[in-house]
Amino acid sequence: AQIEQQKQLVGLLLEDFEEHSSDWLWETDARGRLRHVAARLAQHLGVATGDLQGHSLVGVISSMSRALRRADQARFTMLSNHFTGVAPFRDVVVPALVSGELQWWSLTGKPLSDDSGRLVGWRGVGRDVSAQWRHEQEMIRLANEDTLTGLANRYKFGKCLEEFFPAGSSALPCTLFLFDLDNFKTLNDSLGHAAGDDLLVEVARRISLEMRRDELLARLGGDEFVVLVPGQVPRDDAAALGARMQAALSQPWTVQGRRIVIHASVGVGFAPLDASTADQLMRTADMALYAAKAAGRHVLRFFEPSMAKLASHKLNVLSDMALGLQRKEFFLHYQPQIDLASGELAGFEALVRWQHPQRGLIPPVEFIPIAEESGLIEALGSWVMRQACSDATQWPTGVQLAVNLSASQFQSPDLPAVIDGALTASGLSASRLELELTESSLFQDNARALQTLQTLRGRHIKIALDDFGTGYSSMSYLRKFALDKLKIDRSFVAALDAPPVDKSAVAIVQAILQLAQALGMQTTAEGVETQSGLDQLRRMGCAQAQGFFVAKPMRIDHTHDFIAAHRPSALLF
Repeated sequence: AQIEQQKQLVGLLLEDFEEHSSDWLWETDARGRLRHVAARLAQHLGVATGDLQGHSLVGVISSMSRALRRADQARFTMLSNHFTGVAPFRDVVVPALVSGELQWWSLTGKPLSDDSGRLVGWRGVGRDVSAQWRHEQEMIRLANEDTLTGLANRYKFGKCLEEFFPAGSSALPCTLFLFDLDNFKTLNDSLGHAAGDDLLVEVARRISLEMRRDELLARLGGDEFVVLVPGQVPRDDAAALGARMQAALSQPWTVQGRRIVIHASVGVGFAPLDASTADQLMRTADMALYAAKAAGRHVLRFFEPSMAKLASHKLNVLSDMALGLQRKEFFLHYQPQIDLASGELAGFEALVRWQHPQRGLIPPVEFIPIAEESGLIEALGSWVMRQACSDATQWPTGVQLAVNLSASQFQSPDLPAVIDGALTASGLSASRLELELTESSLFQDNARALQTLQTLRGRHIKIALDDFGTGYSSMSYLRKFALDKLKIDRSFVAALDAPPVDKSAVAIVQAILQLAQALGMQTTAEGVETQSGLDQLRRMGCAQAQGFFVAKPMRIDHTHDFIAAHRPSALLF
């Protein structure tokens, strides 16, 4: 009687559960055929409970879902495999098409045995987990997908790349194309971030059209993209694929009524030829990309072992530079600038030098580019500014000080504070300081450049444009930025004096001088090596000159002797 009473109680509880719960109960025989069909299950399936008796549970649900993807159909194979064993299973999720709506059902079951331990069936519970499943899938998608372009993101790409480098086995062959857009920052800053985002979406679309189904395109961040190609790819085929991607990107693109041409630099690495790990392959492609940019941009480069040696050398130089700043291994030389009309000393240009304890004197052309790439140029530039301003206070008040600024220094929001600090600490008058900028410094971010120039000129600091004529000069920019001086590049100056005289160089120098005069700017010719060159520049109307003929760069203590011994008449005839 007690057993019967317990059965009735359990039955009532189960009845209440099936009636009020969103879950539903199921029971099958040992072969997975339904013996008990919950009303809610039949309701979900849209059939009578009696019509389901004796049918396979897996078969009933899968028959509703034949139109699903192969990957989703594979879930039913997994569920069927559970019914062939004797172990309980939990939260096996399968798809179900109910009245045209895709749902996701979670099934949990445990085996039923008789007194002898023989499997006689299965009993379990099912529930609709569609909302939870879609939320989880959305989280997975967001974790693996770039939200802007819809491409695979860095995380997803990293997981796919690792599959080609199984632990304990040799690397599987694959090819990695790493590329970014040339001058994207300039476009993004000038047109706005919304236009920049549209550009990145268009880049993703164009490259996708050049790829096969088994190739992976991912956006790593910013304007950096990567293409992973499985299998052994001949070098010529890799070059052709890279060229197709570059050509696709080079097609004109219009935004805000402007016609824009996109170019990309590409670096390529092969596995296992160039790398035995995923990280190594990324580094090889990155080094190749760097070489492509150094070669002039819109270039494709394959990784070469020499690139690794160069990268190691740069890393060593960078490490030594950081220590060199601490150990005070850097010092300044000063090169005189002479007024060509009077022969008087106009000023000195500060030039940084590095005395390495083992390698000796390292030329600036070797360490300055590395400092600019790494960001160390700001720390080095701050030291140069402080030291040069301090040294310049030892000269007569009429002698100017010229200090070079890199593009990254000029773009730094801390620049005015750095200069103010150097002037205040040294006591040097701001009107004696002249900052030499490159054209790329001004054109990277026009709005910020103009604001910075206005701030500096408000302090009565002079601004010179260095190496004028070698970049992408524009008279509209010259008028907009209102500079004080143009420095004529040494390549034009050398051509004036080299037999036979380069007529085109003469014409360029004359044009620069006339332009400067029209805009009210001074001019300084760099790299003057001979008396005849000096005389010709004077006749052409150049205001100032510097170079080995005038004087070689010298340490601060030698500038005192130069100032004392300088005779203006010596350079006039």
